[in-house]
This record gives sequence, C-alpha cells and structure tokens, in this order.
Amino acid sequence: MSARRLRHAAIAIAAALIPAAGVSASDNPGLDAYMAGDLREATQLWRSACEEDNATGCYHLGVVYRDGEGVKRSNARASELFEKACDLGSGKACFNRSLEAASSGSDPDFTKQIRFLHRGCDLGSMRSCANLAGHYLHGKGLEKNVPAGISLLDASCVSGERSAGSACFTLSAVFDGHGNMVQIEDPVRANHWLNIGCGYVDLDSCTNLGFHYRTGYGVPRDMVRANALYAIACNDGDGLQCPMYSPNEYFGGGSPYEGGNVKARLLPVAGLYSDACDAGLAHGCSALAYAIMRSRSAAASEGQIRSLLDRSVALLPENWFAKWLLNEVETTGLKEWDRRNRFKD
Repeated sequence: MSARRLRHAAIAIAAALIPAAGVSASDNPGLDAYMAGDLREATQLWRSACEEDNATGCYHLGVVYRDGEGVKRSNARASELFEKACDLGSGKACFNRSLEAASSGSDPDFTKQIRFLHRGCDLGSMRSCANLAGHYLHGKGLEKNVPAGISLLDASCVSGERSAGSACFTLSAVFDGHGNMVQIEDPVRANHWLNIGCGYVDLDSCTNLGFHYRTGYGVPRDMVRANALYAIACNDGDGLQCPMYSPNEYFGGGSPYEGGNVKARLLPVAGLYSDACDAGLAHGCSALAYAIMRSRSAAASEGQIRSLLDRSVALLPENWFAKWLLNEVETTGLKEWDRRNRFKD
C-alpha cells in the first residue's frame, strides 16, 4: 500500500477504533471500496455522494484531491471540497480546510483559519478545538485569552477521541516550565495531562512524562517509570528513534521477564513494563498486556491480560489505550485477535 493510501486508510482505522453509535462501514460505501483496494470505485462513490450534498463524500473526495490518489493533485480543489463538507456539517473537513488556509499563505491575519476552526469545534472536531486554543494562547488572530485556550484544550483532551492525545500534550505544555509555551508553571498539572496524553498513546506525552520522572519534575525521581515510558515512546521496537536518550537508558534497571509469553525481542521491555506496573504506573500495565497480546498466542494468557488491563484502568481511569484493549478482548475475543494478528509484528 502506498504512503498516500496509508495516510487515507489511517483516517478510517483511527475512526474505527471507537465506533460511533449507529454508524457501520456500509454507511460509507466509498470507504468500503477504498479499503478493498478499488480506488476508482471509491472515488466515483464519493463524487456521487458529494454531488448529492453528502458531507462525508465531499470530505473523502477532498482527501483524494489533496493527496493526488487516482486524480491530478489539486490543493485548490481539495480546499473547495473541504469547505463544502464543512458547510454541510463535517467537523474534520473544517479542520482540514483550516490547514489548507494556513499552508496557502493567503491568510496572514488568520481570519480564515479561525473561522473554520470555530466551525469545526462547534461541530465536535476536537482537533479544531485544540488548534483554536493555540490562537487564544498566543494571541494569533484573536485577543490573547489563556483561560479560554485552557478550557478548549481541557475539553479536547478528555473527549475520548483517539486523536485527543496531542491536545493533552499541548495542554501540558501550558504548565511545563521546560518549554517555551508555558503560561502558568505547575509541574503537577503538567504531569496530569501528560499522563492522560500517554494513555492515548501520544508518544510525545509519554516521552515528556518519562523525562519528568527521570529528572524529578513534579514527581519523585523514578528511573523504573522513566525507562518504561521511554520504551513506550520509542514503540519498543528495534532501532529506537528517540534522539535525546541512548538505548541503554531505556532498558536500564528492568528485571528479566519470566512469563515466557512475549516475543524474544520484547523481553527487555516486558521486564521494564512489569516492574513499572508493579510500581503503580498504569502505562506499564497496559504496555505489558499489549506485549503479551502481540505474541500470537494471547488467548492462552487471557487471565493475565485482563488482570493487567483492569489494573491499568484502576490506576488511570482515563487510560484510552487500556480501555480499547479491553474492548478488543470483549468484542473481538483473543482467539480471533490471534488469528487477525498472526502475520503482524
């Protein structure tokens, strides 16, 4: 699958992680065709839907023109389609239209961006709310209003949307004295939002929270928690890509993992996650559960997986990732999970 198709498919996958009530895949036949690999059929279905003033059809057709998938790439046409979809009630189209306005260089006073962000936020697009918050926090196109910015970020962070982690990270920066965005230095509040952001698998949030545990900023210095968070932030994979730290720092201090139900290459991080979970880090518990679920024999460890995820949620009720994994256990079942993931890393 091409990089462009991956970007477009990611929209569908992210949206599908927590399905909206009453919405099924058949409500978007264009997306069904797209995911089946029939780009021509998908484009035609979205075009027809858009001609009938269907916001979803216009939005996806806008993505096609923005990325140049099966059509000649046209930012102007994409902007038109996003704007139409926004007018028809698509919050994510409003967000994309605001990005088009920002990148075009034709909106020096931020008027268009702010208009589309307001509309998107009113329609429930948390990414629109989060970006609008930035305008309030920095006084860009709007009178500077820190409380209004914080309020918007707060609502975005706790929305339960998969993409909310970036809003949590931005909100943490308002209180984090290490950055250049700080408005009110408050390490405890910064760590609170980083904790929730990491629960959305926002890797920047996990990294900064790890740094705070490493340095003792607003929390007791704790290298067990720090190293576990670094490993999560680096996706516990080969060739770790977090440039601030060396691999030895990620894996230092972890006890050997004796469970025998994770892949060999995940044994170092499994030990870290287990230690961090025992120390009371919610993310350590959910990360260990996920490492076991990636073993291709998760069904044999269902009791341990459930226990780890239940503990993670008990430690951090806002932990989106743990709740999503629990939902997979309940709705998909671990035997089916194993079958679906047998060829995946």
